[in-house]
Amino acid sequence: MQIDALHPTCTFVYLPELEPLWGAIQLLCNQEKLTAACASLYTEQERQEWRKTYPLLFETFTQCPWVVNMMDFLLDMPLDSFSLDAYQEAILALPPQQFLWRLLDLEHVPQANMEDLTRALSDQMALERVFQWVADSHISFLALSALVRHSHTLIVQMFQLAQDMNNQALASALEQQTPHVEALRRTIQEGLAASDPLVLSQNMMGKTFRNRGPYQEYVFLPAYLMPFRCARYFHTCGTHKRQLLFLSLGQNSRGREDTIRILKALADGKRYDILTLLAKEGPLRGLDIAQRVSIATSTVSHHMEQLKDSGLITEEPVKNSKFYGLNRNSMAEFLHELHRDFLSED
Repeated sequence: MQIDALHPTCTFVYLPELEPLWGAIQLLCNQEKLTAACASLYTEQERQEWRKTYPLLFETFTQCPWVVNMMDFLLDMPLDSFSLDAYQEAILALPPQQFLWRLLDLEHVPQANMEDLTRALSDQMALERVFQWVADSHISFLALSALVRHSHTLIVQMFQLAQDMNNQALASALEQQTPHVEALRRTIQEGLAASDPLVLSQNMMGKTFRNRGPYQEYVFLPAYLMPFRCARYFHTCGTHKRQLLFLSLGQNSRGREDTIRILKALADGKRYDILTLLAKEGPLRGLDIAQRVSIATSTVSHHMEQLKDSGLITEEPVKNSKFYGLNRNSMAEFLHELHRDFLSED
């Protein structure tokens, strides 16, 4: 564990103890690109054995887009005494409806209410209403049913999987990350000397935040097995407003297939218009985008899914709306790759 105060409101925290849980989340993402780090650490036989040992966990969460929200509960944890056992106990101590409300990110679903969610734990009609809240997220009804009715078992199994993954191969890989952790700490420290914590967070994520706090505490956390380049968690209410920003220690290099995926996304005129609009005006709601580029609101979600899959846009829920913005870091990398492939003299 490493904890460094970089600023009166900013802390750099490295939690190697958290890596096995990130590894479990990575496996459950069930996408080859996102699980590359685990594939390099664990054999195919090990991964298949875990799927046989925890069939409910894999069958539920590989269809669940919210698996990464298991880290949201860290917002309530003291990080200076963190352990996986304590984290599991804290999550299991929550009433199941409160756990599900946060995991499913229902705060940003207009029709969601705690009464129906509580009833859904045992009532089929209420469960069907809950499914309607999240039906556009591509989760199956059976997966949601398992998540709602067996949340305690799924939490226990996820932490058991994390413990299984906490082996010597992971320990050796984490030892090799020491210089990368220090380099990231220096980068953040230098960034804080030039800009405030919120601006630095935006620059590191390549997006403009809609929810801007103010936060009482900013925590920057490196992670090796996180399946994404970065992940941000924050409290929007309560007395203690905290932002956690996870930053990947992995290479996350873009391949030729990623460049082609972006080119295909840009080949559509309306999607090109959406990106230029977001570049000029910053994050906008889907309804505003539809009006500005003259497309039907029913087709906005399709275009935004294509752009999200290409990595060119970001998405941030604010109250009952979703705001989409240009991922400036991803766009800059894409343009650099085009320059390298077509204009470089080397």
